[in-house]
Amino acid sequence: MNSNTTEFKPPMVSIVTVVLNDVEHIEQTMLSVLNQTYPHVEYIVIDGGSTDGTVDIIKKYANRLAFWVSEKDGGIFQAMNKGIDHTTGEWINFMNSGDYFYQTDVFEKIFTDPTIEQADCLYGGFIGQINGQAVLCEAYDDVKSIAWKGLPLGHQTLFARTELMKKYKFNTKYKVSGDGDFVLRCISEGRRFKKVEPVIYQVGTMGFSHSNQWKARFENWSIARKYFGGIRTDLFFLWGAIYAFCFGVFKRITPKFIYSYLKKLYQPLKNKIMHKRYKYTWLNK
Repeated sequence: MNSNTTEFKPPMVSIVTVVLNDVEHIEQTMLSVLNQTYPHVEYIVIDGGSTDGTVDIIKKYANRLAFWVSEKDGGIFQAMNKGIDHTTGEWINFMNSGDYFYQTDVFEKIFTDPTIEQADCLYGGFIGQINGQAVLCEAYDDVKSIAWKGLPLGHQTLFARTELMKKYKFNTKYKVSGDGDFVLRCISEGRRFKKVEPVIYQVGTMGFSHSNQWKARFENWSIARKYFGGIRTDLFFLWGAIYAFCFGVFKRITPKFIYSYLKKLYQPLKNKIMHKRYKYTWLNK
C-alpha cells in the first residue's frame, strides 16, 4: 500500500434547520433528516421563537438533536449563522422548514463516494414547484459558466465544507439572497464545485424568497454584479425584471377565462423553453 495514500473515511455531516412558526411542516422536514440511513449526521435546529406549537415538535425529537434553541433572532441568515456556530461536521447543509430530503439514502449516496474529497462544495438536482406543478430541476454541470446570471444551483442542495461556512458565514445585509452571495463568492474565488447524482430535496412549501420575489430579484442582481459584473449581467436582470412586470400587469388585466385559455395553449411551448433554458422537466401534467 502506498504510504502517501490515506484511507477514505466517511465524514460527519452537519444539517441545520431554521424555522419560525411552521408547526404544519417542521416534523416532515426533521424526519427527512433523522431517518437518513447514513450514520454520521449531527442535526441542529434553530427556532426563531415560535408560538404555534413548533417548539413542541422540536422537543419531541430533542434527544436526537446535537443542538437546538428557540429564541428571537434578526432574520433567516442570522439564524443560519447561529446554526453554523454549533456545527462540528466536515460538511454542512441547510434544510429549512417546509422542504425535505427526497429519499432516506441521499446522504449515503453522496458521502460514501471518495471523490467528494476533491471538492469544496457539492450540489445536485431537486424537485421544485412551478404554479403548483412538480418539476425536476436538474443541476448544471458547470456552475461557473452561468454564475453571471446569479445563483446557479438550488441552494438547499448545497453541501459546503464547514470550514468555508465558518470562515465566510452569510452576509446578513441580504434579507433574501444571502445564500446566493455565499455561493457566488465561492465560485469567484475558484472553490471546487462537484455535481452529485441523487435528487437531493423536494420543495414542500414556497419559501421566503418566493413571497419576496421583487426583493430577491434585486438582491440577486446586486450580488451578481458584485462578483461577475458586466453588461450581460445587467441586461439579463433588466430583461427579467421588465418581463416579470409586464407579465404581472397582463395577468391582472386579462379576464380569468381568457388567461386560463391562453395559458393552456402556451404551456407546451413554455415547458420546452424551461427545459432548454433552466433544465426543468415537468413531472405531472
